[in-house]
Amino acid sequence: MKKAAISFLTFAVAFPCLAATAARAQGRVIDEEIVLMDPTVAAPSKWAAGASLEGWYVVGPYKTTNSAGETVSKGSINGTIPGESLFIAYDRLTLQYSHREGNFEIKQTNVDNSAIVTTNKQRQIEEEVTLRYLIATNKRVSPYVLVGYNETSVANNEVLDPGFIFTYNGTNTYRDRTKYTSGLVGGGAIIAFNEHFGVRADGRLLFTSGVYKRDDNKFRASGSGVGGAATGTLYVNIVKGLNVQAGLKGQVLNGGKNVGAYGRFGMFASAGYSLKF
Repeated sequence: MKKAAISFLTFAVAFPCLAATAARAQGRVIDEEIVLMDPTVAAPSKWAAGASLEGWYVVGPYKTTNSAGETVSKGSINGTIPGESLFIAYDRLTLQYSHREGNFEIKQTNVDNSAIVTTNKQRQIEEEVTLRYLIATNKRVSPYVLVGYNETSVANNEVLDPGFIFTYNGTNTYRDRTKYTSGLVGGGAIIAFNEHFGVRADGRLLFTSGVYKRDDNKFRASGSGVGGAATGTLYVNIVKGLNVQAGLKGQVLNGGKNVGAYGRFGMFASAGYSLKF
């Protein structure tokens, strides 16, 4: 959390200089029409700021693998991560900070012994800072590139059905925590249909370092790897400043062989307000 906050403050301090550089750059081809369509984009040489509340609902199949990449258990995951986002934009640039925190329930059955069933109450905390640069092409299609930082903490509280125990502590409960920190780079595009509707889609590479720690502090692991994320968003401008957004989002955090990869895919929706000045 501290690193995410530092990243946001660093971007925030540098943002006026970056914005001034963007304003002095070669004139934008984009006209004001498409700028007003996307809630997170500022008009040429103008500012925009806003906030939104969101929820990310994840449901689907789930599996656990060992260090060799072999599947040891299969099941399902469902749960919600609510959160909030803040952004400030000037001309081509948009700086955004997001915080999400929620719970999942994961039920799995051991691949080799179907009698071994676990229920995992998982808690996640995620913070993300991104800086997006808009590349104007025409009034309806606007590609962009982005860089940023993501920090995700995953805490597991896994309980075996009665009759089975975990050997490390002699109980039916296993607790651990994994922290993933990722630098990210990606690109995407905004496509406007009219002044009320449009879509935004992007893909990202996540260069991740992971640290795993069991609750007894007797087993730790660390590693790094490359993962990815993809998001597709439909935005709707209801009235001036007020907007809603919804879409699909998938993410894979790769902590390397020793820590393992963690993936999730689901639907999200948000409601927000943008002020353009």
